[in-house]
Amino acid sequence: MLNLKPFQYKRILSGKLKLSGDWKKTIDDERASHSLSEISSNPYLLYEDYQAYDALLDPVTGEETDSPIDLFKIDVAYFPDTRFGIERKNLQRQMRNNDKRRLRALTIRYLRTLENTGHCFVDAEELENTIKAYPLFYNMDTEYQIPAHFFHNLKADYIIHLKKPITR
Repeated sequence: MLNLKPFQYKRILSGKLKLSGDWKKTIDDERASHSLSEISSNPYLLYEDYQAYDALLDPVTGEETDSPIDLFKIDVAYFPDTRFGIERKNLQRQMRNNDKRRLRALTIRYLRTLENTGHCFVDAEELENTIKAYPLFYNMDTEYQIPAHFFHNLKADYIIHLKKPITR
């Protein structure tokens, strides 16, 4: 379901999403930053917190062995394209496309694009419109399913989840 490289799976299974920044350390020297339970309960942590090694290449093939985990890879795993006869499994059905974990990842994605222009804040309406314009990867003509003025009247569990600090 999740299309990643073997090295990335090794890191995820050992909970080593974040790197210490010490260039002398190998992945075996790094400490776990997340439990497997945390990652399982919020797969979008792979987008939010996974720090890839820069230019880590396989010594035999020369292929890149590590890279950032993009949001669409997680979406593909949870929202398979039903046009190909792929039925969603029970685990996949638990994730809605307007799930608080996914909305937080989409919010972080947009804020990261703004930081390149010197901005760090966005009003609720602009954020809502941006999220609506980011559909699931294969539903390019479908508007995102969140109600109008969604960020003006958030439920308590969404507020708690969205308030968690961005750590990267």
